[in-house]
Amino acid sequence: LKANVFPSGNAKLIELFPTKNGDTNPGTGSLWWKWTPTVTQDYIIATTGSAIDTVLGIFTANNPGAPAINALTLVAQNDDIGLISANAYVSFSRIRQTFTAGTTYYIKVDGFEGRQGGISLNISIPPPNDNIANAMPLSGNPLSVAVNTIGASAELDEPKHAMQNGAASVWFRWTAPATQDYQLDTLTGTLDTLLAVYTAENPAVPTVSSLTEIASNDDLSPYKGSYVRFAGVAGVTYFFVVDGYNGRQGNNCTLQLGPTPGAMTND
Repeated sequence: LKANVFPSGNAKLIELFPTKNGDTNPGTGSLWWKWTPTVTQDYIIATTGSAIDTVLGIFTANNPGAPAINALTLVAQNDDIGLISANAYVSFSRIRQTFTAGTTYYIKVDGFEGRQGGISLNISIPPPNDNIANAMPLSGNPLSVAVNTIGASAELDEPKHAMQNGAASVWFRWTAPATQDYQLDTLTGTLDTLLAVYTAENPAVPTVSSLTEIASNDDLSPYKGSYVRFAGVAGVTYFFVVDGYNGRQGNNCTLQLGPTPGAMTND
């Protein structure tokens, strides 16, 4: 078994290779990498950005010093990310779980049904506010916060924000301090974003399947950033989501909230 080597650690790495006839059985198109994390935590290993439909498997070797195909233990596997919303199906592969520091993992990427083409393999640490249950709390008016969607994903049953495909969303929660009109935007930065404002059926235990959309936007032309206005009600908790258009990820983005110019306040 020959494997390309990911540097040990937490950094994201992308390798682009054409697939080739594989090691496991003739006619497949598999490539192998090995990776040893330095920190025990959740990681996302994905083939997002590949040119073909992929299959992903992660293994440990009975003898990491001399790994052999017939002496591997399967840790996790995935074919497709799958249906992330009503009309969005993703055929890239993704595994998210806890990986142990000091353990060497062998990562296999194959082309589905023998497909061959460019493979993009990346390892990233999911943002802490990747899921709505862990939405980052915000306070104040106005406010500004840096946004990082690198490693972000979409939850099962998560809606399509601004009616566009995303799949790299991060969440924030904010309780309106006063009843008035507000504006929210991601116009500062270069990330092509989707932006939406929701309320949750149960703000204490929010889920993506129990949201009511208040406002959403893809682009504020000619910018790639997004802009919405909404009528906020004092004491109501709102959930803001920033997603990347077509799954784009980045950290050059700022979420800004403030009163709409000329808005009347009713405390």
